Amino acid sequence: MIDIIISILLYCVFGLLGIHVFSKIKEINRIFTKQQNIIYLVIFFFIFGMFLAQKNPSLHSSSLVFQITFSIGNLIAVFAGSAIAAFFANKSKFKINKNLYLSLFGSISCGTILLFVAF
Repeated sequence: MIDIIISILLYCVFGLLGIHVFSKIKEINRIFTKQQNIIYLVIFFFIFGMFLAQKNPSLHSSSLVFQITFSIGNLIAVFAGSAIAAFFANKSKFKINKNLYLSLFGSISCGTILLFVAF
């Protein structure tokens, strides 16, 4: 249970980093504040999570069900961390706006780098 909380908090930090750093870069702000591009990024992260689940040395890592649940679990942590970061960035209001999209971009991009290095 503690590992889930730590991963959500880590993705929240990545989301806040995405909001505050990537909002200053015009090209990233223009490209990744559109919903369609975020959907592509989420699909990439889902497939990347399935690939990383194959690298897991456990007995069930070759199972397709394990790969899908590993990837969905990672996506749930990303969405939870990004929602918390966007909630704080929007002054305690949850809105689906550019802060949420930049938070998702920051969480997915930094999370991909971290998972790639960890595995």
